[in-house]
Parts: sequence; structure tokens; C-alpha cells
Amino acid sequence: MYNLLNTSAKKGFATALLMAIASLLCFYWLHLPENGNSQYLILLIYTLGMLWVMDNARKNIPNGKFGTYFQEGFRAFIVCTLIMVIYTYFFYRFNPDILEAGIRINNQLILAEGNKTPAEIQANSEKIRDLFMPMMISLNTIKYLFLGAMISTLLAVFFSRKAS
Repeated sequence: MYNLLNTSAKKGFATALLMAIASLLCFYWLHLPENGNSQYLILLIYTLGMLWVMDNARKNIPNGKFGTYFQEGFRAFIVCTLIMVIYTYFFYRFNPDILEAGIRINNQLILAEGNKTPAEIQANSEKIRDLFMPMMISLNTIKYLFLGAMISTLLAVFFSRKAS
């Protein structure tokens, strides 16, 4: 018997793997900034992966209801989000220069304003270091969960109406 649970989760994993590879290629090979326009490619891969999962569910559950279709999308985007959160953690752990470059730019902007002491600037830098990883993980988690839920919901509505 066809097992959609495994298929949706595996497709979510494959999608996340492609996203991570594309991100690494853009950063290391093309030397694009990690949060620049390369993110559009990553989000396109994510969207196409979710379309792949949902289309597969539609083909294998021809008269499904909204909940059935959404559940398949949910399984995929949860796995994909988990993998991308893990990827985000390790990417920034192995690339501390990204954080340090951001802190340098921030310090230059604060110095240009001229209203902070060196001790205040240093304290601000430490605060940024402490908050950077949780902030990046939180932002990516919310981004991938929201986009996955949105795509799954829209396609589940479309496919369940088509089935009726």
C-alpha cells in the first residue's frame, strides 16, 4: 500500500536538502550574501517542493477533503522547517564572520551618530552577539512555517474544491 506519510516527509526532507545545497552554493561558490537576493532562489525551491508534495497528494488521494490535503503539506513543511532550522544553526556557527561583519557595520553607524560612549558601543556589540543566533533561528522558523502553512492551505482549499 502507498504510504503518504513517508512520501510527504521524505519530499519535505529532499526539499530542505536542495534548499541547503542551493544556499551553500550561493554563499561559497557565487559569493552572494547569505540574506541577499539568493533567498528568492531558496524560497522558490521551497515553494516548488511544497507544490510537489501537494500535487502528489492530489494524485494519490483523488477525492480528498481539505484536512487530508493539508495534513500532507503539513508533514512536508514541518520536516523541511526542522531541517532548515538545523541548517541555519550550523551555517552561522561555522560562519561567525557574518555576525562580526554585521557588528562592525553597526558600530560604524553608531560612531557616526556620535552619541554613544565606547563602553556603550561595546555593550551593544555583546548584546547583538547574545541575540544573533536565537534571532536568526526564530526568523527562519517563522518564515518557513508561515510559507509552508500558506501554500498548504491554499492548495488544500483548491484541491478539495476541485474534488467536490
